[in-house]
Amino acid sequence: VNNSGKISAIDLVEIRKLILGRSNSFPNNTSWRFIPKRYVFNDPYNPWPFEESTSFHVDSTGRIEDFVGVKIGDLNQTVSAHLNQVLPRSDRSASFSVKDRYVNAGDEFDVTLDLSNFGKNVFGGQWALKFDGLKVESILPLAHGMTEDMWFLENNSLRCSWTSDVPVQSAGVMTIHATALKSGKISELVSIDRTFITAELYDQSQDIYNLSIDWKDETAESNGDEVELHQNRPNPWTEETIIPFELPSKGEVTVTITNALGVEMTALTREFNAGKQQFKITNESWPAGVYYYTLRYGDFQLTKTMLILNKR
Repeated sequence: VNNSGKISAIDLVEIRKLILGRSNSFPNNTSWRFIPKRYVFNDPYNPWPFEESTSFHVDSTGRIEDFVGVKIGDLNQTVSAHLNQVLPRSDRSASFSVKDRYVNAGDEFDVTLDLSNFGKNVFGGQWALKFDGLKVESILPLAHGMTEDMWFLENNSLRCSWTSDVPVQSAGVMTIHATALKSGKISELVSIDRTFITAELYDQSQDIYNLSIDWKDETAESNGDEVELHQNRPNPWTEETIIPFELPSKGEVTVTITNALGVEMTALTREFNAGKQQFKITNESWPAGVYYYTLRYGDFQLTKTMLILNKR
């Protein structure tokens, strides 16, 4: 990708930059390379350097010289050389499960992209979100292998390209902490943007799934077979706070507290009975700021934010 004559992790970085829109071309390279069709590689497994030009004599009969076009970065050979050709997409589908509720202008809230209902191990995916009437305050990666270089926030758009080194169990992917600039349901402020990149998910077999958002009404009654994580109280807090949650059955629960940089501050694990339960969290001389608490129970992973104030 970067025309260095070797394949390295830098090529992956440059491809991701192009997907996310951080750059609009590959460094030191062109989008296509053209090789004379009759050229013979000395070693096809180590092709550099290779010829990209040829010489021939043209007489009155004319001459046709064939070249092979190679699309840079086309790892799975799906590129189309025809500008207006529409490529068929997968008929498989997957969706982020996201809680929806009404927010007022000025409210702070979280949007957690969750794949727990997908039911398959995941290798990664790509998608773009469009925002209308909200300001993104922070982004917390939840999925294995997801790092800050895998998303790009620009104006009212968030583009993501996530890959994992191993297939991981479907769970939370990321939490977006935002402030509402106008009143309305969260589903009216956030939507999938398909104008820049195709929203896709890749499972452990590398099958492709069209990706969408399945909005769940947070105010609807729980059917009793899901985990519920509630806002801590009090919030903001200084000395102690309670994290309430509900379980469909008895089991082991872990709650993890991380700061805004993703550094783990504490992790507590206990076994609880079904029903309404809670963790008590004590401030262990943590500095003031925004923190995230994540609850894990079986395949479920839910995250919310809280604010710690300075002790007086």
